[in-house]
Amino acid sequence: MTSRYRFQIKTLLAQADPLELRLAKARGQVDALTPSLLARAFAGKLVPQDPADEPGEKLLERIRADGSTHVEKEDYV
Repeated sequence: MTSRYRFQIKTLLAQADPLELRLAKARGQVDALTPSLLARAFAGKLVPQDPADEPGEKLLERIRADGSTHVEKEDYV
């Protein structure tokens, strides 16, 4: 019975090694993807852009011109 448990343990450990390698590779890919994803988001390349949307610069100008320190969402949507 003991040899059967040893065999099962060796089998499970043999399966664990490749899984650990896959996990390490996946973590590296996530680390590389995160900055790329953020860069695309800030460049407006994650979703189709609506040409009718007000440019961010103009929105900031309106906020500054208003002089308000509190901005309601409805005011600028």
